[in-house]
Amino acid sequence: MRGIKSFEAIFTLLVVVSFSLLILNQPLPGINDSLYRLQLAHDVWRVWQLRGDLDGFDKNAMNRDADAMTALTGTCIYLEEEDVASCLGGERIIALPQKAWVNGEVKNLTVVLAKQ
Repeated sequence: MRGIKSFEAIFTLLVVVSFSLLILNQPLPGINDSLYRLQLAHDVWRVWQLRGDLDGFDKNAMNRDADAMTALTGTCIYLEEEDVASCLGGERIIALPQKAWVNGEVKNLTVVLAKQ
């Protein structure tokens, strides 16, 4: 009688451990960081707006700010239509189209974040 109860206990333990390992070994879904990337691109645009770089479209100031933001974020930052860039980027992370009022006209610009 005692041997049967020990056998039942061992069998139950093996079943529980097997199911636990099966559940724990399931692949975890990847982290969706698309909202973070979108917010970062908006933040880059807002920095250029708040610092007044877009008012006279000062490319030197925009490049300095892009360099500073690249140092903080580790991503390349550039405007697709202009020669404003912090570094030559690799794979694109996100592209954010924006409109800016530059020298009395509306200009379509795209803020791009890319891997370094």
